[in-house]
Amino acid sequence: MVRCAMASSLVTSHGGIADILQTTSLATIAAMILGGLLLAGLWTPLTAVAAAMIQLWSGLPHQGLDAETFMVAATLVALAMLGPGSWSIDAIIFGRKRIDIGRRSDAPRL
Repeated sequence: MVRCAMASSLVTSHGGIADILQTTSLATIAAMILGGLLLAGLWTPLTAVAAAMIQLWSGLPHQGLDAETFMVAATLVALAMLGPGSWSIDAIIFGRKRIDIGRRSDAPRL
Protein backbone atom coordinates (compact mmCIF):
# COMPACT_ATOMS: atom_id res chain seq x y z
CA MET A 1 0.00 0.00 0.00
CA VAL A 2 2.82 2.41 0.85
CA ARG A 3 4.58 1.54 -2.40
CA CYS A 4 1.42 2.37 -4.39
CA ALA A 5 0.93 5.67 -2.56
CA MET A 6 4.52 6.74 -3.12
CA ALA A 7 4.49 5.70 -6.78
CA SER A 8 1.35 7.73 -7.43
CA SER A 9 2.75 10.66 -5.48
CA LEU A 10 5.91 10.64 -7.59
CA VAL A 11 3.93 10.63 -10.82
CA THR A 12 1.49 13.37 -9.79
CA SER A 13 4.07 15.65 -8.15
CA HIS A 14 6.08 15.82 -11.37
CA GLY A 15 3.16 16.51 -13.67
CA GLY A 16 2.21 13.07 -14.91
CA ILE A 17 2.31 11.56 -18.37
CA ALA A 18 1.09 14.73 -20.10
CA ASP A 19 4.12 16.60 -18.74
CA ILE A 20 6.52 14.03 -20.19
CA LEU A 21 5.03 14.50 -23.64
CA GLN A 22 5.53 18.29 -23.45
CA THR A 23 8.90 18.53 -21.70
CA THR A 24 12.01 16.43 -21.50
CA SER A 25 12.89 17.21 -17.91
CA LEU A 26 15.28 14.61 -16.57
CA ALA A 27 13.66 14.76 -13.11
CA THR A 28 10.21 14.14 -14.60
CA ILE A 29 11.33 11.16 -16.65
CA ALA A 30 13.29 9.72 -13.71
CA ALA A 31 10.30 10.17 -11.38
CA MET A 32 8.05 8.31 -13.82
CA ILE A 33 10.51 5.43 -14.17
CA LEU A 34 11.14 5.22 -10.42
CA GLY A 35 7.40 5.38 -9.76
CA GLY A 36 6.90 2.38 -12.05
CA LEU A 37 9.68 0.45 -10.33
CA LEU A 38 8.19 1.25 -6.92
CA LEU A 39 4.75 0.16 -8.06
CA ALA A 40 6.14 -3.16 -9.26
CA GLY A 41 8.31 -3.58 -6.18
CA LEU A 42 11.56 -4.01 -8.07
CA TRP A 43 14.78 -2.97 -6.30
CA THR A 44 12.65 -1.18 -3.72
CA PRO A 45 15.35 0.09 -1.31
CA LEU A 46 17.53 1.54 -4.07
CA THR A 47 14.55 2.89 -5.99
CA ALA A 48 13.07 4.58 -2.92
CA VAL A 49 16.36 6.28 -1.99
CA ALA A 50 16.87 7.47 -5.57
CA ALA A 51 13.29 8.77 -5.69
CA ALA A 52 13.77 10.63 -2.39
CA MET A 53 16.92 12.27 -3.72
CA ILE A 54 15.17 13.32 -6.94
CA GLN A 55 12.18 14.60 -4.97
CA LEU A 56 14.41 16.78 -2.77
CA TRP A 57 16.59 17.88 -5.70
CA SER A 58 13.64 18.93 -7.84
CA GLY A 59 11.91 20.71 -4.94
CA LEU A 60 14.80 22.91 -3.87
CA PRO A 61 15.17 25.34 -6.83
CA HIS A 62 11.50 26.35 -6.98
CA GLN A 63 10.62 27.76 -3.55
CA GLY A 64 12.65 25.72 -1.12
CA LEU A 65 11.42 22.61 0.61
CA ASP A 66 7.70 22.77 1.21
CA ALA A 67 5.91 20.35 3.51
CA GLU A 68 4.64 18.07 0.74
CA THR A 69 8.06 17.59 -0.84
CA PHE A 70 9.69 16.88 2.50
CA MET A 71 6.97 14.42 3.59
CA VAL A 72 7.13 12.48 0.32
CA ALA A 73 10.93 12.26 0.60
CA ALA A 74 10.74 11.18 4.25
CA THR A 75 8.16 8.52 3.44
CA LEU A 76 10.33 7.26 0.59
CA VAL A 77 13.27 6.90 2.97
CA ALA A 78 11.03 5.01 5.40
CA LEU A 79 9.90 2.76 2.54
CA ALA A 80 13.53 2.05 1.70
CA MET A 81 14.08 0.86 5.26
CA LEU A 82 10.87 -1.18 5.37
CA GLY A 83 11.57 -3.06 2.17
CA PRO A 84 9.32 -4.21 -0.64
CA GLY A 85 6.74 -6.33 1.15
CA SER A 86 5.33 -9.72 0.27
CA TRP A 87 3.50 -8.69 -2.93
CA SER A 88 6.45 -7.50 -4.98
CA ILE A 89 8.89 -8.66 -7.60
CA ASP A 90 11.67 -8.42 -4.99
CA ALA A 91 9.88 -10.98 -2.80
CA ILE A 92 9.51 -13.33 -5.77
CA ILE A 93 13.15 -13.00 -6.84
CA PHE A 94 14.94 -12.83 -3.47
CA GLY A 95 12.38 -14.44 -1.17
CA ARG A 96 10.55 -12.99 1.79
CA LYS A 97 12.87 -12.00 4.62
CA ARG A 98 11.74 -12.14 8.22
CA ILE A 99 13.86 -11.03 11.14
CA ASP A 100 12.99 -12.64 14.45
CA ILE A 101 14.31 -10.71 17.42
CA GLY A 102 14.45 -13.08 20.34
CA ARG A 103 14.33 -12.21 23.99
CA ARG A 104 17.63 -11.22 25.58
CA SER A 105 18.71 -13.54 28.36
CA ASP A 106 19.88 -10.70 30.61
CA ALA A 107 16.69 -8.66 30.23
CA PRO A 108 14.67 -8.19 33.41
CA ARG A 109 11.51 -10.26 33.52
CA LEU A 110 8.31 -8.46 34.30
